[in-house]
Amino acid sequence: LLVVVALQHWTAAALQELEEALGPPPTVPLGHPLRQLFSRCAEALVALPEIGHGVGASWWTAQRCYEMLVRVRLTAREIGDLSGRVLGLFSASSKVLHSCHPNLVCTVSRRTLVFRAVRPIAAGDLLTMSYLPDTELWKSTPCRQEYLRRCLFIEQCQCARCLQPDLARAMRCPMCCGDKVLRHPIEMVNSGDGAPRPWLCSDCGRGFADSDMPLQAEALMSEYICALFDEGPDAGVARRGGGPAGDELHSLLYHCCGTLGKAHYLTVNVLYLLLAQYWQGHSSRGPSPARDHPPGPAPSAEGSSSSPTPVS
Repeated sequence: LLVVVALQHWTAAALQELEEALGPPPTVPLGHPLRQLFSRCAEALVALPEIGHGVGASWWTAQRCYEMLVRVRLTAREIGDLSGRVLGLFSASSKVLHSCHPNLVCTVSRRTLVFRAVRPIAAGDLLTMSYLPDTELWKSTPCRQEYLRRCLFIEQCQCARCLQPDLARAMRCPMCCGDKVLRHPIEMVNSGDGAPRPWLCSDCGRGFADSDMPLQAEALMSEYICALFDEGPDAGVARRGGGPAGDELHSLLYHCCGTLGKAHYLTVNVLYLLLAQYWQGHSSRGPSPARDHPPGPAPSAEGSSSSPTPVS
């Protein structure tokens, strides 16, 4: 909303040039709640005196206001520095499509977007970047798809990662107890008897139905662990009002390994929280006298010698 209000000082010609540079706005599905919200906001913005009577008043309509809100929501990049939070609209980056397995990564350098290739790109290849926050990109395919639908108006991502077996969701095999059971897209699975068994173990070769896998436990643990991740490594301490959160995380890690498997993204998430908590505690304690000054004999007088004391 603030971006649209800031554009009130632009002339109609400058706004038209900006619209052409950014390209057509993304399509928001009819039933999407943000479509209704943006429509109401657009009508309210046009009614503001600052918008309706500004230098670019002839350009602003409810439809154009709505389209600008959608563009900002999807393509604006935060380029804030020490002076405060700043959002930028970039004509080039607004045309780079999303992929959960992108070939570009985007960083900000002094209010300039910098694109870097993360793997070789041949001439004619489609340039892609991730619209997802870093905290969402490492999650499973269903979680990424839900975020894309809810927040970014992308109904179905068709990137290579979303169409292939879900490596982030590798589960423990109910038969051989390996950690290489991956869920394949239904169209890639042929069980022979007509029963869908999209979960395939690459160790023993067996297939499993959704009912054979701990999906309910996965859903409960996902809600709990993602909340812990958002709160930070000290979440357990803050929630209980004291006590070692590390014991809770160790127990949770053991439960994830036994239920979901060692390679599941939720298990990796808990391991990350443990490492972050260890590092935070290690840094807050400061230098250890025993580490910085190991025990040993007192300095001997000049000209004498002494044997060092062994330190275990």
